[in-house]
Amino acid sequence: MLGVTALKPFVTVAILATAALPAAGALSPGLVANATDGQRTITFVSSTPNFSLTENQSIHPQLGRSFKVEWNGVLQITRAGEYTISGTPEIFLNGQRASGTPIQLGAGEVPLRMNFERREASPAVQLRWQSEFFAPEPIPASAYGHEKSPQTSLAEEGRELVENLGCVSCHKTEATFVRERRGPVLSDVGGRLKPAWIYKWLASPREFRHDASMPVLLHMDEERADVTAFLMTLTAKNSSPSQTVPGGDRGEALFRNRGCVACHNNAVAPLAGLGSKYRQTSELATYLLKPLDVSPHGRMPDMFLKRDEANYLAEWLMASREASFEAPFRGGDAGRGRALIAERGCANCHTIDGVSKLTAKEFEVLEPDKGCLAPSPSRKAARYGLTERQRAALSAYVKSPDESEAPVQDFHRTVKQLNCRGCHELNGPAQLAFEVNQAPPPLTDSGNKLRPTWLDQVLNHKKRVRPWMELRMPHFATNYVAPLVGWFVAQAGVASEDEVPLTTPGAVELVRHGVKLVGRDEGGLSCINCHDFRGEPSGGEMRGPDMTEMYDRIRDDWLRRWLRDPARIQPGTAMPAFFSDMPASEAEAKINAIIGTLAAGRHMPTPAGLSDAVQAYLLLVKDEPIVFRTFIQDSSPRSIAIGLPGFNSFVFDAQLCRLRYAWRGDFLDVKPVWSDRGGAQARILGPKYYTAPNVFPLRIGNPDSEPKVEFKGYNLLNRFPQFQYLVDGVAVREWITPLTNQFGLRRTFRIFDLPQGGWFIALASKEGTVTSSLGDPVEGKIRIPPGRDVMFDVDLLTPR
Repeated sequence: MLGVTALKPFVTVAILATAALPAAGALSPGLVANATDGQRTITFVSSTPNFSLTENQSIHPQLGRSFKVEWNGVLQITRAGEYTISGTPEIFLNGQRASGTPIQLGAGEVPLRMNFERREASPAVQLRWQSEFFAPEPIPASAYGHEKSPQTSLAEEGRELVENLGCVSCHKTEATFVRERRGPVLSDVGGRLKPAWIYKWLASPREFRHDASMPVLLHMDEERADVTAFLMTLTAKNSSPSQTVPGGDRGEALFRNRGCVACHNNAVAPLAGLGSKYRQTSELATYLLKPLDVSPHGRMPDMFLKRDEANYLAEWLMASREASFEAPFRGGDAGRGRALIAERGCANCHTIDGVSKLTAKEFEVLEPDKGCLAPSPSRKAARYGLTERQRAALSAYVKSPDESEAPVQDFHRTVKQLNCRGCHELNGPAQLAFEVNQAPPPLTDSGNKLRPTWLDQVLNHKKRVRPWMELRMPHFATNYVAPLVGWFVAQAGVASEDEVPLTTPGAVELVRHGVKLVGRDEGGLSCINCHDFRGEPSGGEMRGPDMTEMYDRIRDDWLRRWLRDPARIQPGTAMPAFFSDMPASEAEAKINAIIGTLAAGRHMPTPAGLSDAVQAYLLLVKDEPIVFRTFIQDSSPRSIAIGLPGFNSFVFDAQLCRLRYAWRGDFLDVKPVWSDRGGAQARILGPKYYTAPNVFPLRIGNPDSEPKVEFKGYNLLNRFPQFQYLVDGVAVREWITPLTNQFGLRRTFRIFDLPQGGWFIALASKEGTVTSSLGDPVEGKIRIPPGRDVMFDVDLLTPR
């Protein structure tokens, strides 16, 4: 078997489930919805109550377009205060009507009930809230919970099986919202696969791959031999002879780094035995380069591999063989094989040149427990090896098929089929089975974030914003991803139309102000230090997407919320909280200017300082500090290098939430980071004058207890970075600035809620001296007094 780390299988906890089962006694995510169209009543779990529908769509596929729904669960409040909750449904908190009315809520779980009846042709529902702590925003999925999930219905399980097994490839249906799933193109299979493997596969696909959806259609050795003989006559026109591929040991690393391991393991979609399947390594490499040419309706995506990468991967995969599939093939009658393929309906699922499809009963007139669903299918029926539960589920769906397209359920079912959560966070953590240097962007809130036009570019036209990442965003078959553009929008409950920036008399001046803010001149926020600009890389390994494409990508409302408080949307993000401590009117004016500038797209004026960032390998500080997130020596991958005026620089480790070292001289040489293939460490351009001891300096209470820390982001205070993190749950802000009367650094700490006091560990260092506004260290410790809002300084002085 292949040495691939196993992934945990998905576990469905309700009709619509988007997270793993909770621990006993814990809340399950989402709300329990009870919906009816007057004919049927369906109970299911929704991640959120949000949706937007077109005229012929419904809230659930088993219901007609006219429906009523009631949601029940709890709203999880993390901080007591006054909240205003708004949305189309009737909203009740603690049994009291709360729609659009300010209400005082304590921290904890607040009972929530909502009622909605469809009255419009195209309704849109999105619950939003605001409080004294944050501006209006959609209520996140993480705020909803419920105590007991309903059991998954048999019909819903059957619906999933119908698509996974490709039932409507043979049994056509008028329900266009049921997806057809076809098998690989077989018109050139004889040039790709070994005859012995085909012969053995036809006998029992699940013996080779236990999760195979291919049924058994041929029950005699002679039939399988004849079909194999015919398939071996199918080769590509003008096919070239097989080529050798280079040796090497990079295949396994590519399998992990490119993300293949997210979908393939010994439990799900195993790849063991491929060496027994393909004729040549070069044939497998060709498939890996363009898998959609072979399986245009399949779930194997294009991974944007280069030829050498496909070669290395193929060579590694071909080393795995399955002995039982290696027996010699003794031949058969190709003519009889062609007739059998037509008779058994193979062309209904596979494209085979010159072979027509078999006419089968339409899906709507199928009878449960007959044909493929019979306990013992007839000789001509497909045998899928269904369990009793699976047969019952398929029978239930045949008896009660879908009434409507339901974009919210379709979205989550497709996300599951494509295993998007294998890499992306979506209403819960990603199920990554491997380490990555830069995590893929979360899909949570993506319907509110991304414009449909941009989603279309990414999903259907291969547009990518982070092409430098080792982990590749794959390109899937059109039949899967084309509908996702609308479903992303529908499951968020937002309008499908893009916003258009307003043209105002002050637009030109607004853009000028915004360009100054994103640049590195005085008063600028130095956005170009992290973000690419007009195709030119920013210079850091932790690069952000191109600024000139940002407005094309992101909706106004989400962009404003992100600029205002990025850590609220994505905790631990590298994006600084520039405006969190700024007066609201001033912050809003700056945000408007930045958005006005971003709306100019590729016609945006060039920000100050860009030429230095893109034309030189050296980052040199002038009159303004430079904050640069990158890989750097002697620190973790989540490091932030800060260059200060006056040839004074330091590194803050965001993973460990502490200062690592400081140096004098010029700032950074970033050539190792982004020249050639990149990925190496930036080099400091001067000698260190201070190296912090290898311990975390702050202690809450006990000075000998190593605390738990969590980085919460940073903002700029008077041009200098102020880092925000938690120490044993206590909020800390650390502001690092240059000393004014001596070379060195001043670390200003502000600790909130320290009733018993604490300690600062100041161990001796051969490089630099430590002093404090609280007094000099005693036996390597400085006592921090108790208080509700404690501030003190620690100075790091260079040796004289």
